[in-house]
Amino acid sequence: MHPREYTRVITAVRRFEMNAPSSYPLVSIERNAFEDSPWYGAVVQESELFVAIQKISDRYDLDGYRVFRRKDITTLLSKTALIVRAELLIS
Repeated sequence: MHPREYTRVITAVRRFEMNAPSSYPLVSIERNAFEDSPWYGAVVQESELFVAIQKISDRYDLDGYRVFRRKDITTLLSKTALIVRAELLIS
C-alpha cells in the first residue's frame, strides 16, 4: 500500500471518530451489492458509520486495510459465528 493510502485511512479514522476494539476480532464481511465473495480480516477500528479491518488473505497474510460503510454491509460474522456456520455445513 502506498503511504498516501495509509494517510487516507488514518484521516478517515480520525474524521469519523472511530474507536479501536479492546481485542481485534476476526470477522467475515459480505456486501452483496458490491462483491460476490466475503472479505476476511480483523476489526481494527469501528464507529456507527464505518468498520475498518486489517485484511487477511486466504494464505493468512496481512493484506492491507479496508474501510466499509456499515449501511453497505449485508452480513458481518464474528470468528465464533464462522465456526458455528462451518460446523453446520459439515454435519
